[in-house]
Amino acid sequence: MKRKRQNNIPILAICNSPVNTNITGAWRNVRPVYSEKTPPCRESCPAGEDIEGVMTLVAAKKYTDAWQLIREENPFPAVCGRVCYHPCEGGCNRGYFDEPLSINAIERFVADTAYRNKISKSRKGAPSRKDKVAVIGAGPAGLTGAYHLAKRGFRVTLYEAFKDPGGILTYGIPSYRLPKDVLKWEIGKIADTGVEINCGKVLGKDIKINALLNSFDAILLATGAAISRKMRIPGEDSANVIDGSKFLRDVSAGRVSPPGKRVAVIGGGNTAVDVARSAARLGSNVSVMYRRTRMEMGAFPEEISDALEEGIQLKFLVAPVKFISGSEGKLKSIRFIKMKLGSPDSSGRRKPVVLENSEFEENFDAAIIAIGEDIDYSLISTSKDTSGFNPDIKRGGIITNMERVFAAGDYTGGARTVVDAIAGGKESALAIESMLDGKNFFIESEKIKIGDGGISLCSRINNVNSHIKKLNTVVEYQNINIDYFQQGEPPGRLKLTVDKRKNEFSEVHFPVSRADAVAEAMRCFNCGRCTECDNCYKYCPDISVLRKVKDGINYEIDYDHCKGCGICTAECPRNVIDMIEEFKS
Repeated sequence: MKRKRQNNIPILAICNSPVNTNITGAWRNVRPVYSEKTPPCRESCPAGEDIEGVMTLVAAKKYTDAWQLIREENPFPAVCGRVCYHPCEGGCNRGYFDEPLSINAIERFVADTAYRNKISKSRKGAPSRKDKVAVIGAGPAGLTGAYHLAKRGFRVTLYEAFKDPGGILTYGIPSYRLPKDVLKWEIGKIADTGVEINCGKVLGKDIKINALLNSFDAILLATGAAISRKMRIPGEDSANVIDGSKFLRDVSAGRVSPPGKRVAVIGGGNTAVDVARSAARLGSNVSVMYRRTRMEMGAFPEEISDALEEGIQLKFLVAPVKFISGSEGKLKSIRFIKMKLGSPDSSGRRKPVVLENSEFEENFDAAIIAIGEDIDYSLISTSKDTSGFNPDIKRGGIITNMERVFAAGDYTGGARTVVDAIAGGKESALAIESMLDGKNFFIESEKIKIGDGGISLCSRINNVNSHIKKLNTVVEYQNINIDYFQQGEPPGRLKLTVDKRKNEFSEVHFPVSRADAVAEAMRCFNCGRCTECDNCYKYCPDISVLRKVKDGINYEIDYDHCKGCGICTAECPRNVIDMIEEFKS
């Protein structure tokens, strides 16, 4: 069919020049700026690990690099991959989309891979500084502080009262949760940085604060909470009423006999659950007696679930009022009183209130008390007066009222978990370095603070430009463009069968497979980091996004032609591009 000729076509303007001849950037009142930010998982990690960076490396199958990246902030990835309560997973933006990443499982996978492959780094050379630091206490806080100080070139000597280093890691966490060979390997890696570890040195007996101050430029106290709390009720001195911390030390030393046939464990924290599960493995019939409910228990939920699987009974809203002995002075029963929950106390948990006339008696031939531990301040007296030491809790507890003496771990009044002790060790190392360099610790720590969370010593060492990587700006879920992601599920975690758990101290939880670890790492949103997806480059209508490397970003904005439309920001999956008012930065 023949078309009719159109005579009414309007005259059109045609430009033969390229688009870059028209400087359209003058139309703009806002401009896009590349600005990498912090993922919420990292803000939620007390140890400040670069979790997103680890996920990127695992997804690329660079397992050794991932292990080394974790150790820039935390010398205990194998430990934390097993015993950390993983608050990072609670902060993961992926949790709003499908399920949080299994960060804890991947951390363990990375560390176990390094352990199996016997990965080693060359021993550190001679210290680069003359400053000498004494660290007292080789638990997670002391070891971490010593590690970071040694990495910064200090001459570090560590003193430990027990025959082996590790503190609660060695003597308080059973091997079914933390195998001793893995722990020894990680402590050995800390010694490889140049830390001199002296065991069997008791503070107040073999070493004294005043003498150490004469020989060292600074002292870090990290002896932990070593005194078990007492119930202060009649019959507590009966035979077979056992200190929970001592019981776990005995188990660590190879104790094989059960504490009793019917054992009551008093308490609801991690120590109580560890005690109960250990006693059950030794052949005891165990009941955990707790004065609140399961919701208020301080133990990690996973550990409580595992205990129930292993046949341990949990009895709530009961408190002992008297331990009753038989004719030979051994425990034969415990008198309890029932409780109810009242209003919340200072811990935020509902306070247990006694129900009058509700006492009852139950037969037990052993009781293990695990209601918490306190600090023995008498160990650190500088004279006969034991009041010579006081951590300033209002200032984080790290700074003390004694010149050149710092504190970490349980001394600081914070949460008593392994990862929080690690975080305290890092902060104390920064405090000591700041003091010896004549700088203000609080100003220095604020520079490398990760959102409202911990600090990043790696960022301080590498002198990260805050304009490029905003540690204090955390990516929120609503700023993630979820159109570019698919939903998926985390890998399942396999465990030792219950029958085997009841009779041995073999590790309960198995590691994830290599394939599962890689697949899980690939689920990461990579919040706040440019992955070079090219969305900004492809969707820019003005061809104003150029592929160039600048300040670590592989793109550059041509501001002569960028109109500030914001399409690049809207299409960025990971919140890496900000729109700011013109002439502001």
